[in-house]
Amino acid sequence: MTLLTVIVQGTWQFTSTAQLLDPGKAYEVSDELESFFFVILYEGVHWIIHNKPGTLNVKHIFDDVQVGADGSQTGGVGKQHMYIKGGVILQHLEFTKSPPFTDLIRGLFRLFQSLAIVNCDKDVGRDPRPLDIANVDELKNCNAVIRLMKNAMNRKDWPEGHDKAANDNYPRKEEIDKEDRVGLANLKVTTAAADASIPGAAVPLPASKASKRGREGDDGHATPAKRSRVETV
Repeated sequence: MTLLTVIVQGTWQFTSTAQLLDPGKAYEVSDELESFFFVILYEGVHWIIHNKPGTLNVKHIFDDVQVGADGSQTGGVGKQHMYIKGGVILQHLEFTKSPPFTDLIRGLFRLFQSLAIVNCDKDVGRDPRPLDIANVDELKNCNAVIRLMKNAMNRKDWPEGHDKAANDNYPRKEEIDKEDRVGLANLKVTTAAADASIPGAAVPLPASKASKRGREGDDGHATPAKRSRVETV
C-alpha cells in the first residue's frame, strides 16, 4: 500500500463550490471560471460601495470550513446556500454607484447558480431544468463569461469618479458587527449539535489549533488558504 499525498493549492475563499465539497475532484473549466467569479464578488463586497443586504453573510460564503476527524478540510456549504437563496444577489445586492458592475455580478451569478443546481439535481436523481442545463453547457468554455465581461466594459453608465468605499465606510466593517457575529455563532452551534450524533462526523476547527497556513479571519478564527489531502492507492 502506497500513500499518495495530493496537494491542491489555491486560495480557499475563491475555490469553486464543487472543489470545496470534494477536494479530490478533478478540475474543470467551470471550476476555474467560478473561482474568477468569486474573486470579483469578494473584491466587490469588500471594496466597492454597495447596499449589503442584511441576509448576505459574506463570511459564511467565503470562509466556511469543516474539518474531519482525519484532519481533512471541506467547505462550500456557504456558497451552496448563497446559490439556493439566489434572490439576495439577483434582486437585493446592488453596487449603488456602478450599475454595470451590479449587472455583471448578477449575470455571472446566474451561470454558476445553474451549475450548483444541476450538481444538486444529479445527486438526488432529479432531472435538471433545460435553462440550467443550457447555462452549464455555456460554462464548458470561457465564451459566456467573456461575453458578459465585454458587455459590462462597453456600458456607458460606469461612474465618472471612483466608487471605492471611503476608509471610514469600509464595507468589511459590516461583516463583524454584532448581528453577523451572533448569526455565525448560531450556525456553528447548530452544525456542531447535529454532527455530534454522527460518529466520525466533521467538527469545527478550534481557533487555537488552526493551521499556521490559515489566514486570520475578521472574527478571530483562522481559515485555510491552502489545503491538502492524503489518499490511499
